[in-house]
Amino acid sequence: MSATESTENLTLAVDIRTGLIITLVASFLMVAVSIGVNQASSILDQRELHRSLHFLGVPVETVDAARTRAIMSPLLFTAVGSALCAAVLVFPLVGIAVVVAPLSLVTIAAVVALGIALVWLGVRVTRPLLSTAFQPA
Repeated sequence: MSATESTENLTLAVDIRTGLIITLVASFLMVAVSIGVNQASSILDQRELHRSLHFLGVPVETVDAARTRAIMSPLLFTAVGSALCAAVLVFPLVGIAVVVAPLSLVTIAAVVALGIALVWLGVRVTRPLLSTAFQPA
C-alpha cells in the first residue's frame, strides 16, 4: 500500500514540476514578446523625441541603457520577490525538495534565469529600431 502511495506522490510531484516549468516558460515568452512589441511601438511613437535627443547630443547608448533599466529593474524585483515569497509559503515542500530532488530546484531556477534573459533579449531586439529613430529625417 505504501509503495503505491509513494509512486503516486512521485508522479504528482513530477507533474507539478512540469506544469510549473510550462507555466514559467509560457509566461516569460509572452512577457518577452509583449516587451518587444511595446518597445518597438514606443520607439516609433517617440521618434521626434529621439531625434531631438540626438540633436542635443544624447548618445543612443544612454537612451538604450535607460530603456533596459526601466524594463529589467521591475522584472528582476518581481521575479526574485515572487520566488522568495513562493519559497517561504511552501517552505516544507521546498525543504524536502532540496534534500530529495535538488535537480528540480535547479531546473526551476534555470528556467527563471532563461526567462529573464529572454525578456532582456526582447529589449535588445529593438535597439536597431532605436538607432534608426536617432537618425535625422
